[in-house]
Formats: sequence, structure tokens, C-alpha cells
Amino acid sequence: MGQANADLRVCFVGDSFVAGVGDRPHRGWMGRLVEAAIARGHQLTGYNLGVRGDTSELIARRLREECSARLPADRYVPGLVLSWGVNDVVRIQGHPRVAPEERRINARRIFAEALGSGWPTLMVGPPPVSDDEVNADIERLDAVLAAEAAQHGITYVSVYASLVDHPLWRREVAADDGAHPQDAGYELLAGLIAPAWLRWVGNLAEPTDEHDPKTDDAHLERRDPAGGSERLSAADEQLVQRARQVIDASTDADQLGDGAHTMGCALRDENGVIHVGVNLYHFTGGPCAELVALGAARAAGAQSPQVIVAVGNNGRGVKNPCGRCRQVLTDNYPEIQIITATGQGLQRTSVLQLLPLAFDHATEQNIDAETWREA
Repeated sequence: MGQANADLRVCFVGDSFVAGVGDRPHRGWMGRLVEAAIARGHQLTGYNLGVRGDTSELIARRLREECSARLPADRYVPGLVLSWGVNDVVRIQGHPRVAPEERRINARRIFAEALGSGWPTLMVGPPPVSDDEVNADIERLDAVLAAEAAQHGITYVSVYASLVDHPLWRREVAADDGAHPQDAGYELLAGLIAPAWLRWVGNLAEPTDEHDPKTDDAHLERRDPAGGSERLSAADEQLVQRARQVIDASTDADQLGDGAHTMGCALRDENGVIHVGVNLYHFTGGPCAELVALGAARAAGAQSPQVIVAVGNNGRGVKNPCGRCRQVLTDNYPEIQIITATGQGLQRTSVLQLLPLAFDHATEQNIDAETWREA
């Protein structure tokens, strides 16, 4: 169920649907979800930061300041629920309020800000309205946001397909202003979000519910060179979870454990974006998951990977990089941090600590060149 005394603080940031416009009790879907979590025994404070008319651009501008004031570091268990979209596609004098190419950029900016701040994040997609032409744009935006959320390792709840032809939703929206539902519509919307929300809240309160506490999130610690330790950030925990998700979804191992894809990797780049990869085993020396993820990150435009972790399939937990990967990381990304498994649980450390006496390829290349010239 989660820790009974975990003090959860969750900011709900978004537009008028988050604010609950049209709901006569003014609970909206946010109030109903908070009520459901409290009924499950969670100690939860929810902050409604929905602003009517807000686009993704406006949300990106205010996100850090508004949430930082309510989610002070190291005092509570933080969380962030995001939802926007309809205002991005609404047209004024024939032009959408946010251009299509800017919508993806804004989503990346918001997601990177959330992850960089260490706030576990849940995203709720935009609902349909009464205008079918606008709905076509909402449907396209829903797909874009879902893809970006997946790329960042963020749980995404799409509600569009479930609501667009739902008679109750269409009746509720038509009875109000053509966009916002009334009480029954918000009840329906909250019901669609609730299963993912309750799982997400449960993981906030106790992230080890589904995994072995001896090898997984229960002992996520970071140790500094002086020997001190502290829990990994929520963003680091999310990185471990993303690596686990990608290998669970991609492994082809049979009952005996044989397969070409048995390891998953996730890395976070300088912008907070998560990139993933899986290994490709072959007796000639197929690439490890870490190398595949590094290549995928570079192909996506990442310049400076910050943190990396690899996880085995079938619940084998975090696995430390092999000697070859340590050498590759040392040569190419000497500042990178690695989440590793130790006897005291998981810790985050630098690659140089993992390979203190690494082969110095650059220096050796210079020595070989000098020797050749002298000969």
C-alpha cells in the first residue's frame, strides 16, 4: 500500500481542465483523484495549478517557480502531474495558438525541467471537445505528447480515444461551453485516469512494491568520494525504472534464459532527456546495452550523457558495466555517472572510480606516434 506516514506533495499543473472549469463542486478530475488516493490511506497534499487558457508555452514559463515553492527539496516526497493541449491547437484568426513544431519543443522543455528537478511525473493527455476539426488536431497532439513522454520515461495517460465518441462526454461538453464537461463528465474523466494515478501514487509512497528490496529501489543510495551516502534522486530512480521497462518489453530470452536481448540500458543527457537501448548478443561480440544507448543518444542529438544504468531481464536488477564498457565510457565520457549494484544496495558513482587505473588510449596513441617517428 505504501508507507503510511509518507508525506506526499503533488503539483497538478495545466490548463482549465486541471482547474475543473465547468464542474459545479469545482473538484474537477484533480480533486477526485486526490480524494481516491487519500481513501487508499495515502497522506497526500495536492496543489491545483491549473490556469484557464494556458498553453504549453505558458506552462513551461511558470513550471519551475510555482512547483519549487511547493515541493521543497528533501522535505517531502514530491510528485508532478501535467496536463495540457487543447489551448495549443485552438485557432485565433485562423492560426493555432502554438505552432505544431513548437508543441514538441515545449513538451521536451517541460519534461526536461521536471526530470532535472527530481520530480516524478505523470502526464494526462488532452481530452476531446465538441468541434471535430479541433479534435483532429488534438488527436495528433495526443500522439506527439505520448511519444515524447515515452522518450523521457514519463507515464502517459491518453484519454482522447476513450472520450471522443463517448455519449456521456459529448453530452456533457455540449451542455456547457463546447469544451468543458460538467460534473458527470469530470467523474468519467477521473475514472479513466484513476488506475494509472493510483499505481503512480503507490510508487511515490513506496517505490519498492514490485521489486526485490535487496537489489532494487529500496536501497538506492549515492556515495560521494569521501564515503558519505544519500538516497538517489527521484530522477535517478526513474532512470532505473526506465531501463527495467525497456528490457522487460524487449527481451527475447526463452525459458532457459537464452536470447539475443537480455540487458536494457537508460541514460539521461544534459537536457534531462532519457535515451534507451538493449544489447544484441552474438558470439562474435555483439554490443552491450550501454553502447547501444550511447549511440541512440548521439543519434538523437545528445552531446553529454550525464547518468547511465543497465538492468537485466527477468527481474535480475541493476548490473554493473563490463570492462569493455567501462573503458569506452572512460575514453569518451569521463564525467559520466553510473548507477551500480553493491553489497549495500545501489549507488551512483563516476566511471573513473569504477576504473581507477584505466588504459589511457589517448596517451598511448601519442607515445606510439613518437616512437614511430624516432624509429
